[in-house]
Amino acid sequence: MLESIRRFFSSKHLIVLITGDLRLYSQLVRGKQYENYNEVLLREEGYEERKRERYQMVEHLEQQYLLKLFPVHKRFELKSLYQLERQVEGRRVLVKAEGEEAQSITSALESMVRDGLYVKNAKDLSVYVDELLQPQQPIRLVIQLLQRYYQDSKVKGSISPRVLNQALRSAMLSSIYKTGLTYNQSDENSGSLCKDVFQYTLLDGDLNTGFYLRPQSESESLRSSAIYLSSQVSCMGRNSLANTLQLLLTGCGSVSLFDDLQKSSEGQAFVKKDSQSLSDNFMTYMGLGRVESVTHWAHRACAVLGAVDKDKGKGVYTGLIRLNVRAHSGLTEFPRYQSEKEVTPIARLSADISTSMIQGRNTNFYMSVFNLIAGISDLITEMEQYRDVKGKEYEEALKKILSKLASQATCTSPIWLDAYDIDLDEETGSVDLSSDVDLSSAIVLMKDWLSNVYDVSTKITPSSVTIGKIWIRLFFNLTKVREQHASNLSFDGIDGRSSTNTNAAKIMRFNVLALLNAILFEESHYHISSKKSLFHEVNDRKNPTTSSDVFYKKLLKQWNSVSGSDEKKREGLKTSLPIFYSMLTCPLLQPFLLAKGSLTIGTKVHKHDTELTKLLMDIWGYGVLCPDLGGDDFVIESKLIEKSGEPKELALLTLNSALITGTGPGFIAEKGRLSADD
Repeated sequence: MLESIRRFFSSKHLIVLITGDLRLYSQLVRGKQYENYNEVLLREEGYEERKRERYQMVEHLEQQYLLKLFPVHKRFELKSLYQLERQVEGRRVLVKAEGEEAQSITSALESMVRDGLYVKNAKDLSVYVDELLQPQQPIRLVIQLLQRYYQDSKVKGSISPRVLNQALRSAMLSSIYKTGLTYNQSDENSGSLCKDVFQYTLLDGDLNTGFYLRPQSESESLRSSAIYLSSQVSCMGRNSLANTLQLLLTGCGSVSLFDDLQKSSEGQAFVKKDSQSLSDNFMTYMGLGRVESVTHWAHRACAVLGAVDKDKGKGVYTGLIRLNVRAHSGLTEFPRYQSEKEVTPIARLSADISTSMIQGRNTNFYMSVFNLIAGISDLITEMEQYRDVKGKEYEEALKKILSKLASQATCTSPIWLDAYDIDLDEETGSVDLSSDVDLSSAIVLMKDWLSNVYDVSTKITPSSVTIGKIWIRLFFNLTKVREQHASNLSFDGIDGRSSTNTNAAKIMRFNVLALLNAILFEESHYHISSKKSLFHEVNDRKNPTTSSDVFYKKLLKQWNSVSGSDEKKREGLKTSLPIFYSMLTCPLLQPFLLAKGSLTIGTKVHKHDTELTKLLMDIWGYGVLCPDLGGDDFVIESKLIEKSGEPKELALLTLNSALITGTGPGFIAEKGRLSADD
């Protein structure tokens, strides 16, 4: 075509108008120039000097041809949408949907991203909008995307995230294929989405924040894929606490776990001796891409984060602890932990759901906050089918599912550990709570909570940024808890009386506080239902590691931001922070927040723990007994007694005396020194 124009239309009496990308014409001309070379010449003169010479000649011929065909003084560069909208003063590109006022294209795109991706923060909004306005994006794509979105949004009952997702799927097909994401709708599920998020982040290379899914990669296809995946996350998490928690763990969490693994000595040794990809083996072990429960992922996270079979190091890891499976001779104060010794059913349920057994060369007994999160997610998912069931049938189903989650499953070690060759199939635990424990009081608590969750879930509209921010703060906080508390373990820390003494119950309490703090802070900043965040001071960004005061102050500020009765304050929390409210009121977390030996007893810090417990009771709407608190400074308000009756017993009572692996010899030596001093 270009040659025809050059030969037949180069006349001063004709005006030829050609539009297109000069880079494309450059490629076409270069291809034609290479075709002019004889095959024999190319074959016979294949040495480097002649190749360079031919390359230079093609460069010269291409440049001269384009100058002849498109003289520089007759070239006009068309403005991109971005330039017209942002850089040309006094001009705006307007779009108009049927039945609506005309608006600038920037405003139209912002509304689409805000409503379709649930992006709240102005900076994040601009990242997505700027990407859609960039010169690399064809104008046709942007216009058709807007047209499809605004037309379909008018359909009665349409859901903005789903409409945008469908439009992006059609508009960015080539990028989705190139990146290897799931395209077929029949294959879509939360498991495949978590795998896509994991693989996208590895391709992007940013393992710290890549799962925010902001389009900031150097690759155009990855940027387009980020927008598409972000819409997938919004669709999957919408109105679902269970899916939001799964995306938090299996999506974002897998990236951080893999990052830790590939930096570890085990991961590096595996890469050296095995040609198979470490990431492929990781995905297989964790169950990414398969329809698996979130608990399946959480159990295996213990094997990735916890040092399997390494008995000498202190068993305190990121988000979990490893407990001795048998009593240590000479330490009668620290017997083997047995959940059946917990007095209350809800405390035993919480303890068992948080437990994982990893079979290496020895049996490794872990207690993990990730198991708690996964158990909550799986419980909601499993109970979804019984939402319309009433009475005894519902309670029996709830009892059965809780017992199933509390059964202590045993998992094999991953392939990159030496213990992998142990011949053991995965087994489901033999513990059957439904047969030997009266769960009626726990069933009442969980039934009321699930009813609240179904109501609050209609307000849950997470973005990929919201979920990613929660995860990164949680993981960072858990890492700090591990570092601080591992050095504070001591023989006389069984009562947890000071911030420098700790025990298993106290570590797990701070793991749970880290979870609640991360959700509270990040949801207030990034969840679209939160109109305005209250946390802008430097101290607000601090995380609880050895003291609960920073969490207490944030929670108190949020609680007092709504005036009126406690009921109005609860409604305010439900509306603005639905994820946080759902997790804060979950009975499976409460036994760890009240556990014996987990509250610091001092002067100033003790006051925060006391006040935090009182504040939690106001939010929960009922009184509770806390083993570490009592006396005149801790009086349960009469309004709670009148509303819900006698205080509830929820606390874990024996976890503080559980022996963490790797501490026995040191504790024995410390015990001997204390005895000598006496």
